[in-house]
Amino acid sequence: MATYHVEFYRVLLSSDGHPFKCLQGKIDVPDMESSGQAVEDASKKFAALHGVTDWKIYADTIEVAAVN
Repeated sequence: MATYHVEFYRVLLSSDGHPFKCLQGKIDVPDMESSGQAVEDASKKFAALHGVTDWKIYADTIEVAAVN
């Protein structure tokens, strides 16, 4: 079992038109067997935190990293 950091990003355009990732939130998920499980759990928590059913309303991409 591992702990994962799951970060949610929105891709925005800078003033000169170049895309960049803007962090929308980070959720730490402990005691998961895989990164897939961590993403699923964190996605549900992120959506609930924002009062929506789909996390994609507030973010475009997810990055996940194991911590151990």
